[in-house]
Amino acid sequence: MKILIAILSCHSNKHGRDWGSGLREAQRATWLREATVEHRYFLGRGDGVAAADEIWLDVPDDYDSLPIKSLALIAWAYERDYEFIFKCDDDTYCRSERLLQSNFEAHDYSGFRKVSPWFGGPIEFAQGGAGYWLSCRAMSAALTPEDSLLTWGPEDLNVARILKLAGIVVHHDPRYQWTMDRVPSPDNDIITTHRCTPHDLHSIHSQWPD
Repeated sequence: MKILIAILSCHSNKHGRDWGSGLREAQRATWLREATVEHRYFLGRGDGVAAADEIWLDVPDDYDSLPIKSLALIAWAYERDYEFIFKCDDDTYCRSERLLQSNFEAHDYSGFRKVSPWFGGPIEFAQGGAGYWLSCRAMSAALTPEDSLLTWGPEDLNVARILKLAGIVVHHDPRYQWTMDRVPSPDNDIITTHRCTPHDLHSIHSQWPD
């Protein structure tokens, strides 16, 4: 099965702090180092040279353009025949062995389900920072939306409402956590947590022996 861990990032990579590329570097040094499937970081347009695991998409790199960037990420993966992608953020910690054993393949769209009043809701969506899975079918559906769905709002909500038009709804999996209140550890079954600092990424990872 051809799988991609697709990580949304940006060139500033600060999240309100002066971290530079610290989040990507911390992920590479911790959980990504142990991942047995391919990963790529997806950034917008920039200057310089992309790292080996980075894709610089021909889209804006600012926060408000995340809906456009996420769909460009999906298009990149779909065009290269990935059967499933797991999309998360650069401040997400993930246990990749749990990720691959999560039964993701039983669903077209899965993650931590939340409900939002945006866009005249309620809208059920998979929280983007905690990470969500998309099958090839879901990727195809995400790339055939109405133009009005592309312009604004949170990227995870945009994906959810586009998929809903194709009859694809999110399967809830509480093992994908979207705050630091619960983090993966050897004594639980949590797969991801979100809103990590570089220090948090290393601290969570230190619970597992090399």
